Amino acid sequence: MSTGKTDRIVIVGGGISGVASAVSLASAGVPVVLLESGKLGGGATSLAQGWLHSGGAFAEASSEMARLCLRSLQQTEAFCPQCLESPRSGMYYLTSDIQTPTNALKKAWGEAGLPWKEVGRNQLLAAIPELNPELVQKAYLLPDRAFRPDVLTETLAATARNAGVEIRTGVGVERVTSEDGQATGVVTLQGEEIAASHVILSAASLPSLLEHPRTFLPDQPEHTPAAATTELVSVRPNLTQIPFVVVDRHQFNHIPHIGTSIFHSGVWRTAKTTSGLTKSEGDFESVWNTVQEFFPGFEREACLECHEWTGTSIEALGADQIEPGRCPWPTVVNHGAEGGVRNLWSLYPGRATLWPVLADLIREEILAKMDRGPLKAAPAPWNSQGN
Repeated sequence: MSTGKTDRIVIVGGGISGVASAVSLASAGVPVVLLESGKLGGGATSLAQGWLHSGGAFAEASSEMARLCLRSLQQTEAFCPQCLESPRSGMYYLTSDIQTPTNALKKAWGEAGLPWKEVGRNQLLAAIPELNPELVQKAYLLPDRAFRPDVLTETLAATARNAGVEIRTGVGVERVTSEDGQATGVVTLQGEEIAASHVILSAASLPSLLEHPRTFLPDQPEHTPAAATTELVSVRPNLTQIPFVVVDRHQFNHIPHIGTSIFHSGVWRTAKTTSGLTKSEGDFESVWNTVQEFFPGFEREACLECHEWTGTSIEALGADQIEPGRCPWPTVVNHGAEGGVRNLWSLYPGRATLWPVLADLIREEILAKMDRGPLKAAPAPWNSQGN
């Protein structure tokens, strides 16, 4: 497809990362069109648990990752306070085995600059009296929060439209087009050709793109897309309004929402492909058994509603990374720099918490390519007013 000259950026995928990237680029004065095959936030975002990480879960693996999480949490709190669930006291990190050492964990939190405090066992049991006291040994309070991904997505979308972004839902992309080794735009499933100076593929859009036989998606030799799945279950009415994670049980965790408790096994399994991620071969029964273990008064049959689903993650692993899920870095893949098509990019958020980091990264890369220096561009809204 011959496009002529255009500055337009086309972003494929309307999850949190895609919409945030649209906001970031439009704030710099770049024309942006965002295409989403379904509704905004209807893909991986709709399956997200809603855990806004402080970095406590990743501090031992990487202090830098922990600091990024804390910074992103603070930016989310300032930019979209309405997406935060109550209570606002933070999240309990607890151990279930008295033999579990915690000195290394506390040292890692300190080195990463994470605020934390030790909480007495009795204080925790008073806050969550439904917990099995035999499985509560040590407890620490960190600033993690429960948040609503749908509200954050809606706020970002409103901000994007106000910045001039053209958002088109119900528009799937069949393939990326190129000419002389450079991306020139996309062709929609309806056959429409949309010209672009750069094409950005969000990770949420990759499974459907990869499934389509006519899709053009180049190799990225320095990064390997890795898919992982995990199990989540929800209970209504909720079992407690307090979020917690059990650090010595694969980070089994509970994230509360209004009237609902969401439990995550904490176990990520590498998937064979990056497509078909909604098909689970996981062990949901083990998750229910763990819920029963920590909440002995829980009776699954007495629930008004019980649901189970597969959580998914697609990460771009570098050569020094071994497994997805352990330390999920936000990554911008420049296909042109990796021997593929120029001006084609892929976004891998790692975790939803890190959406500001990813949006800032792609903005910096695109502006450098377009020769628009940062001094000429207004900051993204989450970076303004001292955020």
